[in-house]
Amino acid sequence: MSSYIKVNYNEFERAANTIDSYISRQKKNMSLVSHEVHSMGAAWKGEDYQSFLLKWNKLDDSDSTTYAFMKSLESYAEVLRYSAAQYKEAQSKAIQKANSL
Repeated sequence: MSSYIKVNYNEFERAANTIDSYISRQKKNMSLVSHEVHSMGAAWKGEDYQSFLLKWNKLDDSDSTTYAFMKSLESYAEVLRYSAAQYKEAQSKAIQKANSL
């Protein structure tokens, strides 16, 4: 009895593309909100705005949880693409081997 697994590598690629799409939307939304927050400074003066801006900058900073989550999603998409490529290659080799029999 032979052991094998069935993998649809297209689903891996589709998931990676979905993740990339989510990341793009997230970056766009964060950029829009950041622009709005900084624009508020024209009308909102004082300590409250400065405090809010400081908290926003922490949220939008490269060491924030938001940024770390985005980076982990990017890494996951890379792993999915790598896995898809490996499964494609394995399938191709198996087909070549079967055809050579």
